[in-house]
Formats: sequence, C-alpha cells, structure tokens
Amino acid sequence: MDTSSIIWIVVAVVALLLIVAIVWGLTGRSRRERALAQQRHEAAEIRRDGEAAALEAQRREAEVSRSAADAKEQEANAAVAEAEAASAVADAERARVDAETRRRESQVRDADAQAARAEADERLREADRADPDVSEGRAEALRSADPDPDARVADPTAGRSARDVATKDEPDVEPRRTERPPA
Repeated sequence: MDTSSIIWIVVAVVALLLIVAIVWGLTGRSRRERALAQQRHEAAEIRRDGEAAALEAQRREAEVSRSAADAKEQEANAAVAEAEAASAVADAERARVDAETRRRESQVRDADAQAARAEADERLREADRADPDVSEGRAEALRSADPDPDARVADPTAGRSARDVATKDEPDVEPRRTERPPA
C-alpha cells in the first residue's frame, strides 16, 4: 500500500463520519421538533378541557344567581303574606321554609360553582405549565388571578356533602326531592 491509497482511505473514512454526523444531527432536530409539537398538542387539549370547565362554571354561577334571586323573591312573598292577614300565617310559613330551602340550595350550588371554577383555573394553569410557549410571567399572572385562595379553606361547608349542608341543625326539615314519576 502506498501513501496515496492510505490518504484516500483516511479521506473516505472522514467523509463517512461527516455524513453520519450530519444525518444524526438532522434526525435529532426533527425528534426535538416532534416532541415540542406533541407538548403543544397536549397543552392545547388541556386548555380546551379547561375552557369547557370554565364555561360550565359560568353556567353554574348564572344558575346560582337565578337561584339567589328566587330565594329573595320567596322571602319577600313570605313577608307580604304575613302582613296581609292572620289567616295566611300558615301559607307564609310554608313560603319562608321554601325560601330557606332555596337559599340552602343556592349555597350548595355556589359551593359547586366555586369548586368548578377552581378546577377550571387549575386545568388552565396545568396547560400553561405544560405549554413550552407560555412565558413564566403569564403563568404567574394566571396563578395570581385567584385573589383569596384561602377563602375556600375558611368555608364552613368545605368537606361536607350537599345533603349535610342543606339539613344542618334542621332535623325537622327534609331536603327537597327531585324524583320524577315513573314514565
């Protein structure tokens, strides 16, 4: 073997190593791009779920508002019925009990709406943590959107079922039943 053959062999080996390095570098970049695209897709899914939960929370909040207005209206009706005549005392008492029941239901729905809102906020925060395109400042702003996170902890109805909240200290008042007659 002469010197020129050795040089050609060395050049061929170096060229082969260079080609392998280029191919390896290109495939590594496409793998990273695919991983980022997958993370973006997962973040979009989580965000869609969070937005759906936020819409559900808004619906529940509107329902709470309607229920609270109904409760106030029932309480006003009870006051008017008591003032009109002594013979209407029994009807007024029923209206008061109904208003109290609606108020309790309103409180239960309010607790449900707050829980749904907290879940929606958590899902959106999770989406922001998973999304590589969301800056830390925006994620921090979303975390600080809840002005008083300790308010839920101080809730006296926390950790109790809706039935327990509705019937607390009122053993003689049964919660409303929403059973439908058989079809």
